[in-house]
Amino acid sequence: MPAPFPPGATSWKSHHSRSRWREFSFAFHQLTQAILPALSLRHMINNWQNIATSLAEPPRERKLQEEKFFEMSQTR
Repeated sequence: MPAPFPPGATSWKSHHSRSRWREFSFAFHQLTQAILPALSLRHMINNWQNIATSLAEPPRERKLQEEKFFEMSQTR
């Protein structure tokens, strides 16, 4: 009795065609962002101090290892 699904008798290749509209939409979005960024240059320069402050990391509030060691040694 022959095999019900002989090798090579079935095709599993994907036949998806490229989406030209999706490619165009992506390229259009990238080009638009390059030409018209979210912040104008004038706005960025005028508000640079606020922007820099917002992007800065908060100062760390941890103790030095030396301080931790002395605290541990005093509790024992």
